[in-house]
Amino acid sequence: MNEQALEVLRAEREITRVILRYARGIDGLDFELVRSCFHPDAEIEYGDFFRGSLDETIAFLQDSLPRLEGTLHTFSPPWIELDLERGTATCETRSINSARYPPDAAGVSLQNVTGTRYYDRFERREGAWRLVWRRNEREWFQNRPDIPEPPPPTGGSRPVEGAVSDSFDPGEQALEVPRPPVLEADAIADAVAYWLYPEEDGWEYWTLVPESPRVALSGNALRLAFELEDESFELALVRRGAAWFARYDGGDDPGQELPARAYRGEDELLFHFDHLDESVFVRVELETG
Repeated sequence: MNEQALEVLRAEREITRVILRYARGIDGLDFELVRSCFHPDAEIEYGDFFRGSLDETIAFLQDSLPRLEGTLHTFSPPWIELDLERGTATCETRSINSARYPPDAAGVSLQNVTGTRYYDRFERREGAWRLVWRRNEREWFQNRPDIPEPPPPTGGSRPVEGAVSDSFDPGEQALEVPRPPVLEADAIADAVAYWLYPEEDGWEYWTLVPESPRVALSGNALRLAFELEDESFELALVRRGAAWFARYDGGDDPGQELPARAYRGEDELLFHFDHLDESVFVRVELETG
């Protein structure tokens, strides 16, 4: 391998490490690490909502990122066009980014996931490759309520559709013998349902809270009654064996049963099912102690 080929590899490696260092700094709230990715006179653009100098960008990030509960940037290998003679490079990188927002007034934490392209210009100054211009452009995004992950398939077992465990402890082989949640009248503290539906600019959601005593229990069925404008309907969550089903009584599809997933946390039950182009989540708070 000749010296020029080695120089190309060194440059591409350094540029790649700058890109990854940026992601590490952003996710770790290490703003000096983020700053080290840029030359002092760099300009940065975040879509169409921010454009500024390096100092302005760092100030913007210091103000905005701590408002989130966490971020994760996963970058693809960059496509680098290198000009060693001039000491410049252009770069395009694809990324999947996620951000978790704090709970809103209804207690819902939103998980935002985006597909993003980063367009970069690098310059080599005093032997160091750094960014002089960066712009990211979002290509798609999804917003969904953030719900606890299901228990892991420990002990060689496989996830059981609709199974409910009594614990999220990874050490407990909770999925081997699916058990229903304990449905007792005095165990229900509160319940809330979220309907997510697609709009042109992303997902929207609305919330329905059944008013007591409009949450009823019947064996292994949990029934929630709602009123929306002039329409009344009931949502029933029914367990049969190891499977859960959701059924609407009233509304547009009375009696239609839909497969549902159910998870049990320490003080809550979580249900999820899809209906037409909507996703429905039901959270039932349990009395503790």
